[in-house]
Amino acid sequence: MTPVFCCGFECGVSASIAVSNHHWTTQSYFSIVTSKARSGNRSGQILKTSDTAGGVFSNTILPTSSIVVMRCYIYFDVLPNATCPVIHFPNGIPGVWFNVSDSKLYPGYTGSVLGTSGVLIAINTWYRLDIRVNSSVNPWLIDLQVNDIACNQLSRSNAAQNQTDIVIGNSTIAVTTTYYIDDIVVSNTSADYPIGPG
Repeated sequence: MTPVFCCGFECGVSASIAVSNHHWTTQSYFSIVTSKARSGNRSGQILKTSDTAGGVFSNTILPTSSIVVMRCYIYFDVLPNATCPVIHFPNGIPGVWFNVSDSKLYPGYTGSVLGTSGVLIAINTWYRLDIRVNSSVNPWLIDLQVNDIACNQLSRSNAAQNQTDIVIGNSTIAVTTTYYIDDIVVSNTSADYPIGPG
């Protein structure tokens, strides 16, 4: 594997602006907490107790690339009450989406366009997400595995474009939800997908 970014939130530091030595640029509804961690002592938390938009925090130090492979773990205390992205990349919002109608995670992109197969999730359980977004050509290709269960690949007709950030949560869809993210690893090498446990 050829990682370009790793974060388990163990430093406990985020910033309101992107500055040196901070992995995350924070926005509303995000904090680094010690109350829930898959490993170590901390995780990142999205906490939204009312139907409002917002609740993202993004890293701005990834190498610019049109291929992003990512592994992370996610744990829900409260499932979203609307279909929305839970982790994605900002250009076109390709990534992992929650579908409120069946409580499944899907590959998806902007406009709430979801893939043809998803994986059922529940509260109070850590799930491993393996994600690959290839936006190097038209169409883009979005892959997702949840605990080794592969969803059908989703394609999006769109011109080639680079991805530079990770976004957790969403800034456009009003939802109520509480969930945690931990043990993030990112690569720009397509063959690294799926990264797998760690």
